[in-house]
Amino acid sequence: MKLTFYCQSCSQKLNIGHSQIGTIVRCPACDMNQPVITPLAKRYRGMRIAVVTLQILGVVIGLVLASAVLVLMTQYQLWSVQQLGTALLVLGLGLPLAFGVGITIYAAGEGVKLLVDLEDNVRAMRLYSEMARAERQPPPPVEAPQQPSQ
Repeated sequence: MKLTFYCQSCSQKLNIGHSQIGTIVRCPACDMNQPVITPLAKRYRGMRIAVVTLQILGVVIGLVLASAVLVLMTQYQLWSVQQLGTALLVLGLGLPLAFGVGITIYAAGEGVKLLVDLEDNVRAMRLYSEMARAERQPPPPVEAPQQPSQ
């Protein structure tokens, strides 16, 4: 199966094989070196699913725990004036703790996303540095054909 991408210099359509991903190819139209990078949507699919799962889970768990605090207050009738101190304690500790747990899980998803993006940038920079190094190096000398001796 072939991959299609476009030259960054002349926009020529290039068809390449999967084995060329992560390498540098030369555009036949403009003779420029092009790094072959997998599109972000196709790379690290499992990690990106984990990111979205952690983010959704963080929001849901934060809201569920906050709701549980409010349900506890209602069930134990902590809204009365006699229970004001206990109500403030439960609200003051319970709600920040509930939202803190949710935010922490959400942040874990953002951390995984950051690592995936960082790794992707490192790969891209490696390809661009290899491409720049290839442009600076002179081509290897061509040896003249030897005359056959008679």
